[in-house]
Amino acid sequence: MTVGFCNAAGTDLDSLFYTDNSNAGAVGFLEPAGQDLGNRYTTASTLGYAVGLVNSAGTDLGYLRGSAVPPGINSYWANIGQLYVNDNYRIDNLTQDDNQNYIDTGHFRRVSAYINAGIIGRGTGDLTYQLCAAAISGAKALTVSFALWDIDKAKHEDFKSPTVIASRFTLNANSESTWLTDVTGSCNTTPSRFFSIQMYGFYRDRVQESTSVPLGIRVYQRIYSSIGDSGWVHTDIWFS
Repeated sequence: MTVGFCNAAGTDLDSLFYTDNSNAGAVGFLEPAGQDLGNRYTTASTLGYAVGLVNSAGTDLGYLRGSAVPPGINSYWANIGQLYVNDNYRIDNLTQDDNQNYIDTGHFRRVSAYINAGIIGRGTGDLTYQLCAAAISGAKALTVSFALWDIDKAKHEDFKSPTVIASRFTLNANSESTWLTDVTGSCNTTPSRFFSIQMYGFYRDRVQESTSVPLGIRVYQRIYSSIGDSGWVHTDIWFS
Protein backbone atom coordinates (compact mmCIF):
# COMPACT_ATOMS: atom_id res chain seq x y z
CA MET A 1 0.00 0.00 0.00
CA THR A 2 1.28 3.47 -0.86
CA VAL A 3 0.25 6.95 0.20
CA GLY A 4 2.02 9.00 -2.47
CA PHE A 5 4.45 10.86 -0.17
CA CYS A 6 8.09 9.74 -0.18
CA ASN A 7 11.22 10.61 1.79
CA ALA A 8 14.44 11.77 0.12
CA ALA A 9 15.44 8.16 -0.57
CA GLY A 10 12.21 7.58 -2.52
CA THR A 11 10.55 5.36 0.12
CA ASP A 12 6.80 5.75 0.37
CA LEU A 13 5.79 6.87 3.85
CA ASP A 14 3.40 3.94 4.23
CA SER A 15 6.52 1.74 4.34
CA LEU A 16 7.99 3.80 7.19
CA PHE A 17 4.97 4.48 9.41
CA TYR A 18 2.32 2.23 10.94
CA THR A 19 -1.16 3.06 9.65
CA ASP A 20 -3.96 2.85 12.22
CA ASN A 21 -6.28 5.59 10.94
CA SER A 22 -7.29 6.53 14.47
CA ASN A 23 -5.60 9.81 15.39
CA ALA A 24 -7.21 13.21 15.75
CA GLY A 25 -4.16 15.42 15.19
CA ALA A 26 -3.69 16.79 11.66
CA VAL A 27 -0.24 17.78 10.35
CA GLY A 28 -1.25 19.52 7.11
CA PHE A 29 -0.32 16.93 4.48
CA LEU A 30 -3.23 15.30 2.64
CA GLU A 31 -3.01 12.08 0.67
CA PRO A 32 -4.97 11.83 -2.64
CA ALA A 33 -8.21 10.71 -0.96
CA GLY A 34 -8.10 13.72 1.37
CA GLN A 35 -6.89 12.06 4.57
CA ASP A 36 -4.36 14.00 6.63
CA LEU A 37 -1.22 11.99 7.34
CA GLY A 38 -1.47 12.91 10.99
CA ASN A 39 -4.77 11.05 11.15
CA ARG A 40 -3.34 8.13 9.21
CA TYR A 41 -0.24 7.16 11.18
CA THR A 42 0.15 5.98 14.77
CA THR A 43 0.96 8.28 17.68
CA ALA A 44 1.93 5.31 19.89
CA SER A 45 5.56 5.86 18.89
CA THR A 46 7.73 8.16 16.76
CA LEU A 47 10.38 7.30 14.17
CA GLY A 48 12.92 9.58 15.81
CA TYR A 49 14.35 10.83 12.52
CA ALA A 50 13.25 13.24 9.80
CA VAL A 51 11.38 12.16 6.67
CA GLY A 52 11.21 15.58 5.03
CA LEU A 53 7.62 16.62 5.77
CA VAL A 54 7.44 19.46 8.29
CA ASN A 55 4.26 20.80 9.88
CA SER A 56 3.42 24.48 10.41
CA ALA A 57 5.18 24.44 13.79
CA GLY A 58 8.41 23.31 12.14
CA THR A 59 8.35 19.70 13.40
CA ASP A 60 9.14 16.90 10.99
CA LEU A 61 6.54 14.12 10.72
CA GLY A 62 9.16 11.57 11.80
CA TYR A 63 9.15 13.14 15.27
CA LEU A 64 5.34 13.15 15.47
CA ARG A 65 4.35 9.70 14.20
CA GLY A 66 5.93 6.26 14.30
CA SER A 67 6.15 2.69 13.03
CA ALA A 68 5.60 0.61 16.19
CA VAL A 69 2.44 -1.51 16.20
CA PRO A 70 0.54 -1.05 19.49
CA PRO A 71 -0.57 -4.27 21.22
CA GLY A 72 -3.97 -5.51 20.13
CA ILE A 73 -6.07 -8.68 20.12
CA ASN A 74 -7.44 -10.21 16.92
CA SER A 75 -9.05 -13.22 18.60
CA TYR A 76 -8.94 -15.09 21.91
CA TRP A 77 -10.25 -18.19 23.63
CA ALA A 78 -10.62 -20.01 26.92
CA ASN A 79 -12.19 -23.45 27.20
CA ILE A 80 -12.29 -26.59 29.31
CA GLY A 81 -9.49 -29.03 28.46
CA GLN A 82 -10.95 -31.70 30.73
CA LEU A 83 -13.67 -31.61 33.36
CA TYR A 84 -12.77 -34.06 36.13
CA VAL A 85 -15.39 -33.21 38.75
CA ASN A 86 -18.66 -31.31 38.52
CA ASP A 87 -20.80 -32.48 41.41
CA ASN A 88 -24.01 -30.66 42.30
CA TYR A 89 -25.79 -31.96 45.41
CA ARG A 90 -27.79 -31.00 48.49
CA ILE A 91 -27.67 -31.81 52.20
CA ASP A 92 -30.68 -31.37 54.46
CA ASN A 93 -29.52 -30.20 57.89
CA LEU A 94 -31.36 -31.54 60.93
CA THR A 95 -31.13 -30.85 64.64
CA GLN A 96 -28.74 -33.12 66.50
CA ASP A 97 -31.29 -34.55 68.92
CA ASP A 98 -33.88 -37.28 69.01
CA ASN A 99 -36.42 -35.15 67.17
CA GLN A 100 -34.10 -34.38 64.23
CA ASN A 101 -36.10 -31.33 63.24
CA TYR A 102 -35.39 -29.78 59.87
CA ILE A 103 -33.12 -26.66 59.96
CA ASP A 104 -32.27 -25.83 56.36
CA THR A 105 -30.79 -27.22 53.14
CA GLY A 106 -27.27 -26.69 51.84
CA HIS A 107 -26.83 -26.65 48.05
CA PHE A 108 -23.28 -27.43 46.88
CA ARG A 109 -21.14 -27.58 43.76
CA ARG A 110 -17.61 -29.05 43.55
CA VAL A 111 -15.49 -28.58 40.42
CA SER A 112 -12.08 -29.81 39.24
CA ALA A 113 -10.89 -29.13 35.67
CA TYR A 114 -8.08 -27.82 33.57
CA ILE A 115 -8.46 -24.81 31.28
CA ASN A 116 -6.82 -23.81 27.99
CA ALA A 117 -6.57 -20.12 27.08
CA GLY A 118 -4.78 -17.94 24.57
CA ILE A 119 -4.66 -14.93 22.29
CA ILE A 120 -3.91 -14.26 18.64
CA GLY A 121 -2.68 -10.69 18.79
CA ARG A 122 -0.50 -8.06 17.20
CA GLY A 123 2.21 -5.66 18.31
CA THR A 124 5.90 -4.96 17.98
CA GLY A 125 8.61 -4.67 20.58
CA ASP A 126 8.69 -6.32 24.00
CA LEU A 127 5.21 -7.71 24.72
CA THR A 128 3.87 -8.99 28.03
CA TYR A 129 1.01 -11.49 28.41
CA GLN A 130 -1.20 -11.49 31.49
CA LEU A 131 -3.87 -14.03 32.43
CA CYS A 132 -6.13 -13.78 35.45
CA ALA A 133 -9.23 -15.65 36.57
CA ALA A 134 -12.20 -14.92 38.82
CA ALA A 135 -15.02 -16.99 40.23
CA ILE A 136 -18.46 -15.91 39.01
CA SER A 137 -21.95 -16.51 40.36
CA GLY A 138 -25.42 -16.53 38.88
CA ALA A 139 -28.69 -15.68 40.59
CA LYS A 140 -27.59 -16.93 44.03
CA ALA A 141 -25.10 -15.46 46.51
CA LEU A 142 -22.52 -18.14 47.30
CA THR A 143 -19.76 -18.98 49.75
CA VAL A 144 -16.83 -19.95 47.53
CA SER A 145 -13.30 -21.34 47.62
CA PHE A 146 -11.30 -21.08 44.39
CA ALA A 147 -7.74 -22.17 43.56
CA LEU A 148 -5.63 -22.55 40.44
CA TRP A 149 -2.40 -24.31 39.51
CA ASP A 150 -0.33 -22.80 36.68
CA ILE A 151 0.90 -25.03 33.80
CA ASP A 152 -0.96 -27.98 35.28
CA LYS A 153 -3.56 -30.46 34.00
CA ALA A 154 -4.06 -32.56 37.13
CA LYS A 155 -7.27 -33.35 38.96
CA HIS A 156 -7.40 -31.50 42.31
CA GLU A 157 -9.83 -32.16 45.15
CA ASP A 158 -8.00 -31.05 48.30
CA PHE A 159 -6.89 -27.44 47.55
CA LYS A 160 -3.30 -28.57 48.21
CA SER A 161 -0.33 -26.32 47.19
CA PRO A 162 -1.99 -24.21 44.49
CA THR A 163 -0.26 -21.38 42.65
CA VAL A 164 -2.86 -19.02 44.12
CA ILE A 165 -6.03 -19.43 46.18
CA ALA A 166 -8.96 -17.48 47.59
CA SER A 167 -10.62 -19.36 50.44
CA ARG A 168 -14.18 -19.30 51.74
CA PHE A 169 -15.29 -15.84 50.63
CA THR A 170 -18.76 -14.46 49.98
CA LEU A 171 -19.67 -13.97 46.33
CA ASN A 172 -22.77 -11.86 45.77
CA ALA A 173 -25.36 -12.91 43.22
CA ASN A 174 -24.46 -12.14 39.58
CA SER A 175 -20.96 -10.97 40.45
CA GLU A 176 -17.29 -11.91 40.21
CA SER A 177 -14.60 -12.46 42.80
CA THR A 178 -11.23 -10.82 43.21
CA TRP A 179 -9.00 -11.80 40.30
CA LEU A 180 -6.37 -14.49 40.77
CA THR A 181 -3.28 -13.89 38.59
CA ASP A 182 -2.10 -17.02 36.81
CA VAL A 183 0.76 -15.51 34.81
CA THR A 184 2.44 -12.24 33.86
CA GLY A 185 5.34 -12.78 31.47
CA SER A 186 7.03 -11.89 28.19
CA CYS A 187 5.40 -13.24 25.05
CA ASN A 188 5.12 -13.17 21.27
CA THR A 189 1.88 -12.25 19.49
CA THR A 190 0.30 -15.68 20.05
CA PRO A 191 0.60 -16.44 23.78
CA SER A 192 -1.31 -19.33 25.35
CA ARG A 193 -1.52 -21.05 28.72
CA PHE A 194 -3.10 -23.99 30.48
CA PHE A 195 -3.89 -24.26 34.17
CA SER A 196 -5.99 -26.40 36.49
CA ILE A 197 -8.66 -25.18 38.87
CA GLN A 198 -10.60 -26.38 41.88
CA MET A 199 -13.80 -24.66 43.00
CA TYR A 200 -16.30 -25.18 45.77
CA GLY A 201 -19.45 -23.11 46.21
CA PHE A 202 -22.62 -23.39 48.25
CA TYR A 203 -25.66 -21.55 49.60
CA ARG A 204 -28.33 -22.39 52.14
CA ASP A 205 -32.10 -22.01 52.09
CA ARG A 206 -35.20 -23.89 53.20
CA VAL A 207 -36.01 -25.51 49.87
CA GLN A 208 -35.83 -29.29 50.23
CA GLU A 209 -35.13 -30.07 46.60
CA SER A 210 -32.07 -30.27 44.39
CA THR A 211 -31.27 -27.03 42.57
CA SER A 212 -28.34 -26.04 40.37
CA VAL A 213 -25.60 -24.03 42.12
CA PRO A 214 -24.67 -21.24 39.63
CA LEU A 215 -20.86 -21.29 39.72
CA GLY A 216 -18.34 -20.52 36.98
CA ILE A 217 -14.98 -19.03 36.08
CA ARG A 218 -14.19 -15.83 34.15
CA VAL A 219 -10.83 -15.90 32.36
CA TYR A 220 -9.24 -12.49 31.66
CA GLN A 221 -6.39 -11.99 29.16
CA ARG A 222 -4.42 -9.09 27.70
CA ILE A 223 -1.09 -8.17 26.11
CA TYR A 224 0.73 -4.90 26.68
CA SER A 225 4.04 -3.11 26.12
CA SER A 226 5.67 0.23 26.77
CA ILE A 227 3.69 1.78 23.92
CA GLY A 228 0.22 0.47 24.63
CA ASP A 229 -2.23 -2.03 26.07
CA SER A 230 -4.67 -4.28 24.22
CA GLY A 231 -7.18 -3.95 27.06
CA TRP A 232 -8.70 -6.92 28.86
CA VAL A 233 -10.85 -9.51 27.13
CA HIS A 234 -12.69 -12.23 29.02
CA THR A 235 -14.42 -15.56 28.55
CA ASP A 236 -17.03 -17.00 30.92
CA ILE A 237 -17.13 -20.74 31.58
CA TRP A 238 -20.13 -22.01 33.57
CA PHE A 239 -20.38 -25.35 35.38
CA SER A 240 -23.95 -26.56 35.26
